[in-house]
Amino acid sequence: MKKLTLISMALIAAGMVYTGNNSADAQKLSFGLNVGAGIPMGAFAKHDSSALPVSQYTSNNAGKVNDTTKFNGFAKTGFHFNVWGQYMIAGPIGVKLQIGGSMISYDVTSLNSDIATEYAAYSGSHSSAGSPTFTAKNYYVGQYLIGPSLRLPAGKFNIEGQILVGLVSTTYPTLTENLDQSSTSGGITYSETGSSILSFKSSSGFGYNISAGIEDKIAPHIGLHLDVGYTGSSLSVASYTSTTSGTETVTIAGFTSSQAFNSTNTDNNSKTLSVSLLQITLGLSVDL
Repeated sequence: MKKLTLISMALIAAGMVYTGNNSADAQKLSFGLNVGAGIPMGAFAKHDSSALPVSQYTSNNAGKVNDTTKFNGFAKTGFHFNVWGQYMIAGPIGVKLQIGGSMISYDVTSLNSDIATEYAAYSGSHSSAGSPTFTAKNYYVGQYLIGPSLRLPAGKFNIEGQILVGLVSTTYPTLTENLDQSSTSGGITYSETGSSILSFKSSSGFGYNISAGIEDKIAPHIGLHLDVGYTGSSLSVASYTSTTSGTETVTIAGFTSSQAFNSTNTDNNSKTLSVSLLQITLGLSVDL
């Protein structure tokens, strides 16, 4: 927070230097739309078994007995958009309201690879087949931000910058676990067929965006924008609910019995999901 405050003060101070020379541009209202790529970074992009979202498979990871306190995001590059309004308070100094979202796909292939590795260790000496596999929905990362902005004239172009703060929200994607698996130990064969749906609650918290870009005035009141920005947030992900249904079959000495099962359980371990997104966008704006 201290770093954001210092950068904001520097941004405003830099803008004040130009205020006297750009009074004609003061009190200008702009609206714009930007689209482009949302590129996950850090733990949000990480996809290995150091912080799996399914607690029962992490006990063999690096000797850890308990689950970790953080999630890996397993997030892949997706689509980002934002709409914004900007009011120039004095010269190149303005205030900007930005609402946007990132549609990010989930790397379920890497998750299944990690689960298969952990499952093999989890099964121990038992002969087993069909380790659990997952399907997954995608992320939507909502961003609702406001803060100071800067527009510095440079000939035909404007150099832009902003430091915005506000609310970032997302839901860890729903995971559906395929339970078609079997194991054999001591002449007893156990098989399980069904599915388990893991549903996570929505999470929201403080977030920020720092970005810079260039505006090309392609017409007197129309600008073309190229922007590069970074959005960050640390969210607390509440426990997930697992709804499981299927059939379990046990075979002993040639005798087989089957039984249907249906259960709902809650994992009560709240964890942290770090959301880090590099956003590269192109857009248009209209000055009023």
